[in-house]
Amino acid sequence: MITDLLVIVFGIALALGFMVLVAYLLQRWLVDHRHTKQKPLLAPAEPNPLCLEMSRKLQSQPEQMLPNYDVEKILPIPENTDLIVLLSHKISFRNILRCHPNGKIVWLAELPTDSNDVYTHIDWNGNSLTANSWSCFYVTLDINTGKILSSAFTK
Repeated sequence: MITDLLVIVFGIALALGFMVLVAYLLQRWLVDHRHTKQKPLLAPAEPNPLCLEMSRKLQSQPEQMLPNYDVEKILPIPENTDLIVLLSHKISFRNILRCHPNGKIVWLAELPTDSNDVYTHIDWNGNSLTANSWSCFYVTLDINTGKILSSAFTK
């Protein structure tokens, strides 16, 4: 009876030890290989051909030097051929503009703060052009001048 009990206890201890060893080896393998085969979370999006074409047109205009010409979003102006363009933002600058279809800039949008700000999103809210800034302002812009008509701090 005691021998049978010892065999059972020894078998359980051996099984637990084996499971601990396997878990340890699996953990070591996962730690050693965690950086070797990471898959990207999202595949890079294909560039929008309209944005690429507008980037090229903006760069061809010698009158206006901008720190970046990468077009992130284009909004057509209803009942007009002009476009509202949001440029990608890696640094702070006036990155919303209205331009003609040939890339000639009509205006650069006013920023809600004096320095170190940039717009991160534009959209139409009814007939109003709205934008969000890096410094947490939600603004309505005048589509004729680029001036801020209203501003609200959203943070």
